[in-house]
Parts: sequence; C-alpha cells; structure tokens
Amino acid sequence: MALSRAPAWRVLVFSLYVLVLAGQATEGAVSNNNNNNYDKANQCCMPGYVLDHSKGKCYRADGNLTAYVQLHCNETYLIDPEDEPELFVNEEGNLVDGAYEIPRHRFCVGHSENGDSKQGVFVLCFDSEDEEAIATMLMAKGILLLVSVAFLAVTLYIYLIIPDLRETQDKVTSVAVVCLMGFMFLLSVIQLWAPLVHTPYCSSMAFVMYFFLISYFAWLNMVMANVWKLTV
Repeated sequence: MALSRAPAWRVLVFSLYVLVLAGQATEGAVSNNNNNNYDKANQCCMPGYVLDHSKGKCYRADGNLTAYVQLHCNETYLIDPEDEPELFVNEEGNLVDGAYEIPRHRFCVGHSENGDSKQGVFVLCFDSEDEEAIATMLMAKGILLLVSVAFLAVTLYIYLIIPDLRETQDKVTSVAVVCLMGFMFLLSVIQLWAPLVHTPYCSSMAFVMYFFLISYFAWLNMVMANVWKLTV
C-alpha cells in the first residue's frame, strides 16, 4: 500500500511547490508593476523637496524654502508601503487597498526625510465624516452579530431541552453551534470596542477566533459526512 500511495504524495508535494513558486512570482511581478506606477499618482511635494508630515509641509533639501503639501483636505494620515505592502497604485493613478480604490485626488505620494522607504510614503485624506461613517458601520455590524449570537443561543437551548435531539448527530450539531457562537461573539466585541484593536489582547482574541472558526467547519464537516452516509 505504501508503494501505491507514493506517487500520489509526490504529486501533492510537487503541486504545493508549484503553487508556492507561482505565488512568489506573482507577488514579485505585482510589486514591480506597482513600483512603476508611483509616478502616475499625485506627488505631495515638488521635485527636490522632502515631506514633513507632522507639520504638513515640504522642505527643500537645502532648507531654504518650504511649501505646503499639495493635498486639499481637512486631516491626513501617513502610510508606509513597507508596513502595508498590499497597497499599490494602479494604472489610473488610484490607490488600491484590497477591494477599495481611493481616487488620486484623495492621496499623494511623498518622500519623508526620516523614512528609509525608497518608494516613498502615502499621505491620505481623512475627514470626520468618514470617521463617523466607519463608526456607524462597525456599530451596526457588532449589533447584528450579537443578534445572531442570541438566535444561535436559542437554537442551542432547543437542542438541550428536547430529549429527541440528543443523538450523536445532534450533539455534534450543538458543538458546531457553540463554536460559531464563540467566533461571532468575539468578532462582535472587536467591532463594538475599537480601542481593543490597539492592545495585546487583540492578537490573543484573533487566535481564539481562528480556533472557533476552524472548529466550527470541522464539526460541520462531520455533520455533512454523517448526512451523506445516511442518505446516499
């Protein structure tokens, strides 16, 4: 049996190796392409000037002249591409952050005098209206998650009080519900308590959430396997 399984294991290992190489090649290609698009974005400073984001000004290398950052918005924040490599500038000069696309008039690219990044840094507009919208969205998500947790708790209670729902299949389903409840409850806590993100507890909660989520799918697979066994 060991000899017959060897080719399958080799194919699996080879496939994983090819996927890893393809991912690295794609990442390198995207990185090179992104570097070439920096000149298509709006520049924070004129040529020969360096950025001082704390003061919102650009300084010439000799220090004789200063100029304001060429970005018109109430408040700004700075992002270093080396800290968040998933950010990149597309062909249209817009900044892409995952599924979000920031128009070019809402950010600029500058070179900080204290920064080591050869690609420069991003300076993005941040308005109070955006902050209120984000806070409202997080609050709504957190409340809806807690509502879902409440309904899952009712489902679990029904499984516990009805004697006919105490078979092995039902117990496995109950454990899956508990895991899903734990994941959604912790996720709601993070959504409702934003300052928690900047504490050491956030990383610990992330690992616990990951455990609950993986456990949920593991128990759910057992439920589906049992259903398939009984029906097929």
